[in-house]
Amino acid sequence: MPNTEAAPLPQATDDVVTPSRPVGASGWSFGKKLLLVCLAALAVRAAFVLVEKPDEPAIGDAIYYDAQANVNADGDWFEHPFDGGPAADHPPLTAIVMTPVAFVFGEDILPKRLAMSVLGVGVVALIGLLARDVSRSERIGLLAAGLAAVYPNLWLNDALVMSETIATLATAAILLLAVRFHRHPTWGTAMAVGAACGFGVLARAELALLVPFVVLPLALLSGDDGRRRRIQRMVLAGAVSVAVVVPWTAWNLTRFEEPVALSSNDGLTLVGANCESMYYGQDIGVWDLVCAFAVPTDDGMDQSERSAAYRDAALDYLGNQKSRLPVVAAARVGRVWSVYAPGQMVDYSAGAVDSCTVEQDGPCPGEGREAWAGWAGTVMFWLLAPLGVVGTVALKRRGAGLDLLPLLMTFVVVTITAVLFYGLVRFRVPAEVALVVLAAAGVDALLSRGRGSAATPDTTPAEAGSTP
Repeated sequence: MPNTEAAPLPQATDDVVTPSRPVGASGWSFGKKLLLVCLAALAVRAAFVLVEKPDEPAIGDAIYYDAQANVNADGDWFEHPFDGGPAADHPPLTAIVMTPVAFVFGEDILPKRLAMSVLGVGVVALIGLLARDVSRSERIGLLAAGLAAVYPNLWLNDALVMSETIATLATAAILLLAVRFHRHPTWGTAMAVGAACGFGVLARAELALLVPFVVLPLALLSGDDGRRRRIQRMVLAGAVSVAVVVPWTAWNLTRFEEPVALSSNDGLTLVGANCESMYYGQDIGVWDLVCAFAVPTDDGMDQSERSAAYRDAALDYLGNQKSRLPVVAAARVGRVWSVYAPGQMVDYSAGAVDSCTVEQDGPCPGEGREAWAGWAGTVMFWLLAPLGVVGTVALKRRGAGLDLLPLLMTFVVVTITAVLFYGLVRFRVPAEVALVVLAAAGVDALLSRGRGSAATPDTTPAEAGSTP
């Protein structure tokens, strides 16, 4: 019976070794092959935007991001596009990135969608590099990039002017830099991963959880130069991540009546998830804007004051419903992982409404995600999930060790986010990056088993941490 167990990875070394290629092997480098995959990914994303969304108006959160980028382009940085006064509805990075597009192309949303598609191709490239680094296998790197190129839960985000594409790009960069930091724990790599975390937080606030769950544990466990030096690198990484966020927070503290750290939307987020309709009935575990309509506010309040009123109402309701929390939390987690009411979540994400009213029956959905594509993403997620389990086992057997920690922690971060807030498929994007990498390793392991030969690493650790 052939031996199908993969060969262990070589021990880490600081020596760069030129990879050997079998006689007759293709002269194409990994970088050139990855470029071809990225071009295919761009074609998929551009085609979807041009076919499905050439004239579609902004929907859901995209309304704010699109309008805020337009206002920024006019020189009124983070003035609210609808209400006037200072704006911090969401963390700023998405609107900032889209501002040059608005400056060049005007208020048309189509160029912004195409720009997001280009950023989505960056996600594909980083996933390919991350998979190669973790597995020390160019083949697995290309498999991961190929999966990322066609995975609907990634390219669906790229067709929208929302924060998910940039958050996914930041997550992929954080994971890649975290793996390279583990391989080469230096002051420079600590600063790089810390800075990436800071920018991730400026895209989506919950990415701050990657600092305590990914960066800090990895810093404590990486390196052989003593606990004191490891703690110093850990503190440095955390300090750099905070330093990236501080200018935005400091500016907000001068603009609003109540303290605003990252976004003035936290109160609205909490009240929409902690109300009667979200704790009982068929919509348990999601979010409903209508819940905010019942909270008394004054027209003279700024965003921070309204957010404080919403937050107080949400915490009061939550305090009175403590016995219901386990059921609600389970529903939220089930929704984010597509195991509870997946059809409803597809409809929730695809629906589009002109406005939400108190009389509306049920939650106020609308993200502009086509139902057919939502179902394709759900089915592909169900297929990738078991492959990810296979890939995790295969990578562990190959000696990936602590390189797996950053990837696996994304699943913890997503679950915690769902429990604390609410369950939505697009909140899963940090784990989608890891899932694609692990699933690619799973596909490679199954193909190797089918061929009756083990897959051997084709890059050294030092190579894997270098550029393509």
